[in-house]
Amino acid sequence: MEKSNDLNNPGIDIPQSQQAQTGSLQQPVNETSPRPPIQPQSSKKWLIPGLIGLIVLSLSFAVYFAYQNIQLKKQSSSIQPTPTPSFSQALSPANNPVSKPELSNKLISYTTNEGLVVSDIDGNNKKVVFTVKDPYFSWDWNPKANEVVASNAILKNLDTGIEKKVPAGRCHNWSPDGSKIAYEGGGGLFYMNSDGTNPVKITDEGSLCGGSNSVFHWLPDSKSLIYLTNNGATYTNEVVHSIMKYDTSNRSTTKIYQDEKGSGQIRTPSISPDGTKVVFMMSVDRGNNSNQLTENVYIINIDGSGLTQLTNLEAEGEYGQGIGMPIFSTDSKSIFFVSNSTISKYQGLTMLDIQTKTITRLANETANAYSPATISPDGKYVAYDAFGKVVVVNLETKNKTLINNAGFVLWQK
Repeated sequence: MEKSNDLNNPGIDIPQSQQAQTGSLQQPVNETSPRPPIQPQSSKKWLIPGLIGLIVLSLSFAVYFAYQNIQLKKQSSSIQPTPTPSFSQALSPANNPVSKPELSNKLISYTTNEGLVVSDIDGNNKKVVFTVKDPYFSWDWNPKANEVVASNAILKNLDTGIEKKVPAGRCHNWSPDGSKIAYEGGGGLFYMNSDGTNPVKITDEGSLCGGSNSVFHWLPDSKSLIYLTNNGATYTNEVVHSIMKYDTSNRSTTKIYQDEKGSGQIRTPSISPDGTKVVFMMSVDRGNNSNQLTENVYIINIDGSGLTQLTNLEAEGEYGQGIGMPIFSTDSKSIFFVSNSTISKYQGLTMLDIQTKTITRLANETANAYSPATISPDGKYVAYDAFGKVVVVNLETKNKTLINNAGFVLWQK
């Protein structure tokens, strides 16, 4: 930027009106010669403000370009893939936000000789939760906090380590919103607040599950749950089982399905994550083959309509095999069930497509048919108890991971 004329020519021209006052000292003026431009007397007073304005403008441009450079750096860094925390990192409460369902923020829990432990998917970074040595131990996780409730009548917060005594029971099942816990207690079925207070009896008789609880009973709205009336649960023709729905808002019950003929047994109902269907096992008396009752997988709508048999094990020669504990996939499109029969082609873990009824064998390690499989929160892994070890199957790659010296298993929710 060029400097002002004041700096190049500091002299000031004398106006003609002033020349007349100088008399003989004034030289004649040649009217034909060009005059230098007349400079206003006030031009100097704007010099300093102009310089200040120039400096401020320059600084403004510098700050603007610096800000733009910072924003470009932020944008370039934001498109880089964010590394997923490892399971060992997930052991830290700071890396375990309860509002996110990603697998990286959830651990797998199971029983060992040390008691109930949590670890990463490979069985590493173990952390003992309870030292109890109960072969029928069961527990469930709060889907909204890092808490566990167990059949040792203890509610424990893993972030603080604080333990609280709660009403005794087993097969606990936490509602999806984390506000209630259903459980089997002395004298029937109950539900209580998430802090163990205000237990309410649902019924004098009935059952929720067996062993470690991965069977889901609560509807997604956390206001209703399903359960099974057992009436003494035997394999005789006199037994009549019913799948019931209980509404906590008005404490009323509705029958979803009942074996009207009383010719078989219903076991382990579990509701789909979308709350529209119930899957269960049912055996049917075949007359002369009453000693060879065969259980099959059935599905029914939550309103009691659309009963459908998904397997036909008799036709496959699977009489009396130990198949059980069906559960839904996280997208409600498939069923997983386990078998403890070493002569069954379904020994281990099997996946069944509800729409096509296609059956896929996922693992052949003999399963504990009294302990259901468990699905990881992101739906990518399924794990089950295989008598002395836990088998974890990657549903995308079909690869398996074995955790030895482990029993009942349940993913954190």
